[in-house]
Amino acid sequence: MDIDGTVHDSKRFAATARENAVIAGLSKGLLSHIKTDEIDTGIDRFEKAKSKILKVMNTIMYGETIGSQRIRKGLGSSQPYLFNAALQECGVTDQRLINRYIAPMIKSYHEAKLSMRWYMDVKPVLKQIDDEGYSVHMASDADNATKQWDKIDHLEIWDHFEEKGFVTNDYRNKDIPESGQKNAWFYRKIVEELGVPSHYLIMVGNDPEKDIRQAKLVGINTVRIIRPGDSEEHFEDERRADYTIHSLDPLLAIVKKIEQKIAEIENKKD
Repeated sequence: MDIDGTVHDSKRFAATARENAVIAGLSKGLLSHIKTDEIDTGIDRFEKAKSKILKVMNTIMYGETIGSQRIRKGLGSSQPYLFNAALQECGVTDQRLINRYIAPMIKSYHEAKLSMRWYMDVKPVLKQIDDEGYSVHMASDADNATKQWDKIDHLEIWDHFEEKGFVTNDYRNKDIPESGQKNAWFYRKIVEELGVPSHYLIMVGNDPEKDIRQAKLVGINTVRIIRPGDSEEHFEDERRADYTIHSLDPLLAIVKKIEQKIAEIENKKD
């Protein structure tokens, strides 16, 4: 099961956490080191500096595109790298100053976890699946497995996930170009480590490419959940999930349906 965007509203959480972090840095004195196009005083200057830093962060994370041409590749959202790089691009070149101001930024970012909440359907459905004896493993695209386990713990769903979790960065290998990504190679590793046929597994996630298409390439059953704010686009190509839902509520029924299909296939073999 995917975590970010599936179990909790990662987009809203991350945006709020980054904004809080910038506010914390600016409030501690960073404001005097940020150059804006127009030098203003008071609240106006503060807001312009905040907007500038957040815009730079988005460019660093997601890259930059002009028309249909990608002119800058996104580098992800790893902390504290993101804060460090953003301040440098905003004109703060003294690393000692950067170290000073990213400290309150990181503190504020992590404090934002207190506002992190699971989607309302998560805990009861995970309990149902657990009670029925099915295993749930984390399958996450992230640069730090500890952060993902920390989220699971904070969201109070720790007991519903198996010890063996799968995070892309744990599989990064400089000699294997396709490693470290949520792709077919990653899912093959999951199948290999769990030691079961791929059609015994179900991937649940909200990303049509990473959670659905790449898993299907390996023969894993797929369930796409469309959360508020996700694209409602329904695909007719390999990104089309075996099942599409808007809540986790039907998940147990889907698991049982897939289990029945597997049993029918096995019976035919006999």
